[in-house]
Amino acid sequence: MKDGPDGKQSHALYSFEIRLEGKMLPTYHRTISMQALSGLFSAQALEIIISANLGQDHWLRGQIGHPEYHFDQNAFFKSRNYIEQNRLLILPALQAGDIRSAQQAFGRLTHAAQDFYAHSNYVLRWLGHFPEGRWPLPAEIDPFDAGLLEVRNCVQERSTGRLNHCHGYLGLAG
Repeated sequence: MKDGPDGKQSHALYSFEIRLEGKMLPTYHRTISMQALSGLFSAQALEIIISANLGQDHWLRGQIGHPEYHFDQNAFFKSRNYIEQNRLLILPALQAGDIRSAQQAFGRLTHAAQDFYAHSNYVLRWLGHFPEGRWPLPAEIDPFDAGLLEVRNCVQERSTGRLNHCHGYLGLAG
């Protein structure tokens, strides 16, 4: 634990220092992917998956006009669909013997899934279940707490500045 920007104790991984202007740094996408997938894929496959993951942050192809790649701009429904579209590409690619395309689709969907947690207020809301300074380790975060995924009127929430809830997904922190 360390003191966060507000002077309160927090785990380093909960810190907003890992984000730059609301975006996760490539180092973190690579590290998260390596930690989660090492031992499940060959080194070559892992590099293809990670390359596709990082490609989502390409300044031109991935950032401009693609909030669904990143759970940005409250495009939560589109982002969820984007994950599902990539998931649906994997099995047919494998059945056709196109392993590389399957790995690339998997890399793209892992990027969007990672960004859900980095670009939304899900983790902060989940931590709200615990007393300040007594937060569990990052590995203990419930990846899908249905109680946090309420559907509310997004326009009303945006106008009041409260947390946004859109199509069952949390809005952006802030």
